[in-house]
Parts: sequence; structure tokens; C-alpha cells
Amino acid sequence: MPKKREKIYSKDEKGRPIIVQMTSKYREIMRRQVVGQTNEQIANEVGISLATIKIISRSPLYIAEKEKMEQTLNEKIVDKLAQDKIEDYVTLTLRRASVKAAQANVELLDSANLNIRQKSVFDILDRTGHKAKDHLISEGTLKLEGEIIDDLRTALGDIKDDNIGNDEQRRPSKNTG
Repeated sequence: MPKKREKIYSKDEKGRPIIVQMTSKYREIMRRQVVGQTNEQIANEVGISLATIKIISRSPLYIAEKEKMEQTLNEKIVDKLAQDKIEDYVTLTLRRASVKAAQANVELLDSANLNIRQKSVFDILDRTGHKAKDHLISEGTLKLEGEIIDDLRTALGDIKDDNIGNDEQRRPSKNTG
């Protein structure tokens, strides 16, 4: 015996057809309306008549469901915008702090304290993306051999090149001619 099909249409108080049950197709129409498509565009793309879309769209159940969808979407948009502003502020603050930390590390390379110089070297290497290896031997002294010394030279060269470029931009050019 075939399964009895549930009734999805009824009539309103004026005798006009309305929907009484939401279907996946109706939710598709709703999503398209919420994002701004016209009823004509929806009819063409979904493959139903414009008259059917109008019947669906004026049904109280559909209107209530569409309002819920729009409210949920608006809340998500507001939350996302708020989160983006927080992340932008945090990212900017961390970027500024990172520049200050890098400048401080470069200055600490001239420290008289060996331990401070070592930590500064490791931090510079980490920040510049060079491979971190076991830099310290068990006694806590600096072990700069092979690849690590090359990485340190490269990192310091990069910093030096950046500082020279910045100094040249600040320094007036000398005419020797």
C-alpha cells in the first residue's frame, strides 16, 4: 500500500492557498530570498512557477520561518563583525609588540651578560624562522657549531640589512661630484 502523502497546502481565511508544512524546496526558496535574489530569478533557477513562489512567500508559516532565518543570520553577522574587530585589534597590538621585542633582542646582543646574549640569539633565530636545534649543552653554555652558526649569521645579516635600509632612508644623500 503506498504511503499517504502529508498535506503541505491549505487555505487561509480568504480561501487563498497557503503552506502548512515546510519542505526542503521551500527552505531553498527562503535562502535565496534572504540573500537578495528576486522571485523571478528563484523561479527560473529552482524550476517552479512565479505564482507558486508567491503562494509560498505569503504563507504565515513561511513568513515566520523566514523571519527566524533572517534573525539568525543577522546575529551571526554581528557576532562575526565584532570578532573581526577584536582580532584586528589583537593582531595589531601583537604586531607592534613583536617589533619592539625584536629591537630589544638586537640591543641585548651587546649585553655583558652571556646568558642574556644567548637567550637573545635563540629568540632572534626563532623569530626569523631558522631551525631551532639543541643550542645548549648540559652545562648551559652556548654551543654554536655547524648549521646553527650559519643560521645565526643569516638572521643577523637580515636584521643588519633591514637596519641599513632604514638608516639610508633617514640619512640625507651626500653629493660627491
